[in-house]
Amino acid sequence: MIHDSGHPVAFHLDAFVEAKDYDAGSREGIWWLPNRTAKDFFILTNNSRQPIVATLRLFDAKGKVSAQQIVLKPKTTLRNSVRELLQKAGLTCVLDFSIF
Repeated sequence: MIHDSGHPVAFHLDAFVEAKDYDAGSREGIWWLPNRTAKDFFILTNNSRQPIVATLRLFDAKGKVSAQQIVLKPKTTLRNSVRELLQKAGLTCVLDFSIF
């Protein structure tokens, strides 16, 4: 269960076995940071037995894009602060991300 005490955020993640077939393609989502104290995290998991190399692309409201390569070792999870990703990329806000 993921939650932030004192804030209306909670969700549950169920564990599942490794998929026998790999679903290739991109994944997309939308994040925003409504104020300077908001926290948000970007989490990727590789539950396969092979490393995954992906490109993370962040886009801001003006169309500026930042791309970085991500390597996920087998059976690992990567957790990043959305705010830190934005600062590293020189973006002011993120409207969209995609993984290829």
